[in-house]
Amino acid sequence: MAMNKTNHIKIGTVQSVLIILTLMLSISYSHAYQVQPLVAEMLATGPKSQLSMRVNNTGKDPVSIEILPTIISVMNDGAEKRTPAESDILVLPVTAVISPGKSQSFVVKYIGEPDLDHSKTYRISFIQTNIDLGDENETGIGLGVNFHPLISVIPKGAKPHLKIIDQKLSPENSSVTIKNTGNRYARLSKTEWVVSDKSGKRYTLAGDSLKEHVSGSFLMEPGTTHTYIITTPKNINTTPVSISISPTE
Repeated sequence: MAMNKTNHIKIGTVQSVLIILTLMLSISYSHAYQVQPLVAEMLATGPKSQLSMRVNNTGKDPVSIEILPTIISVMNDGAEKRTPAESDILVLPVTAVISPGKSQSFVVKYIGEPDLDHSKTYRISFIQTNIDLGDENETGIGLGVNFHPLISVIPKGAKPHLKIIDQKLSPENSSVTIKNTGNRYARLSKTEWVVSDKSGKRYTLAGDSLKEHVSGSFLMEPGTTHTYIITTPKNINTTPVSISISPTE
């Protein structure tokens, strides 16, 4: 009898876990939606100072969305500081309820200072809010899915310029301090890093290998300085003697 009781408890526990997982999956899928684009650029003036963003409701229930623009600044540790930016970015509409299988377009327009001397970077946050479906069987509990597309406003002809101002090299982990002296943001994912050792052996970090060996924010605003920790590639058996960076686009 004791064995049957133990088995009953185990089966009941497994069933409970399966029910919870099923509910979580159904909630997640019923509130699914997509946002495009996730990365974009605008100019400060003219017809290219605005763009269209689209939300597609791919779920089975209506999706309620609220849009909040923020301007970002990246800390040296890679963390983002976000500040409300309604005075710079106009979004229309600011809220919407999108039916299943339907889509909604949103106009995003830069209305800030027109004479920019450097680029500015914003997050356009699409925040899912709870919605009353008018069904007594609905509990109103949902897992909100939020998107934070990256939108940059750039002056004409603006370019980034990355300059290494300090290097501390060691056999395992090295550090490199970089300053963006240009007037446009820089994406480190669009750069190539070359690590060299005493024998002249060179190892190139780019794409996935760059993300694997370099830690820190991959977005550098104009005029900012960041220090990056680099894990020495296994191909380099001694202390690196130099690290160089060059753009790939």
